[in-house]
Amino acid sequence: SAASDVYKRQRKVTMLLIRFSASEVTKVVLPESLIIIADYAFTDCTSLTEIELNCPNAKIESMAFSNTGLTKAVINSKCIGENAFKNCKKLEKVILNGVEKIEPNAFAECESLSEIEFLSPLKTIGQGAFSGTAIDSVNVPPTVQIIGSLFERHGALYEVPANDPLTEEPKCVFDSDCT
Repeated sequence: SAASDVYKRQRKVTMLLIRFSASEVTKVVLPESLIIIADYAFTDCTSLTEIELNCPNAKIESMAFSNTGLTKAVINSKCIGENAFKNCKKLEKVILNGVEKIEPNAFAECESLSEIEFLSPLKTIGQGAFSGTAIDSVNVPPTVQIIGSLFERHGALYEVPANDPLTEEPKCVFDSDCT
C-alpha cells in the first residue's frame, strides 16, 4: 500500500542506525530529535524520491542517501557528511536550511543537480562538494569561512560576498585548469 511506502518517524528518536538499503520506501520524514543518520542508511533506495529532514542537530553520515532516486531534498540538519548524497542521478534541487557544514563530495556525481539554495548559516563547503553536477553557478553565503574546490568541470562560476572574506583562501575553486 502507499502508506507502507512512506517511512515517517514521529516518536522521539536520536539515532537512525538501521539500514533501508534497496528498500521500496518512496518518502522519508524524520523528526527534529534525530542527531545521527547512519552511514548507508538509505543507500540504493532507488524508489526514494523525496526527503524531509527537519533534524536541526543531526549529522547525515557518509553515503546515507547515496544512489537513491531523490529528485528534491529539503535538508535542515547541522552537517552533511562526506558522499552523503553521492551519485543521486535524478536529484535536481537541494534546499539547505540550518546546515553549517557540507563535507567533501557530499553531492558529487549528482549529474542532474542544477539548483541549490542556501537558507542557512553555512560555514564550510568541502572539497568537491558539487563535483559532477549540472550547477552553473553558486552564490556562496557570507557566513562561509572555509571553502574547498567545488567543481571538477569547467565553466562553473561562484561568487564570494565582498563584505565577508573567507578565513581560508581556496587554492582553487575548480579541480582542474586553475590559472
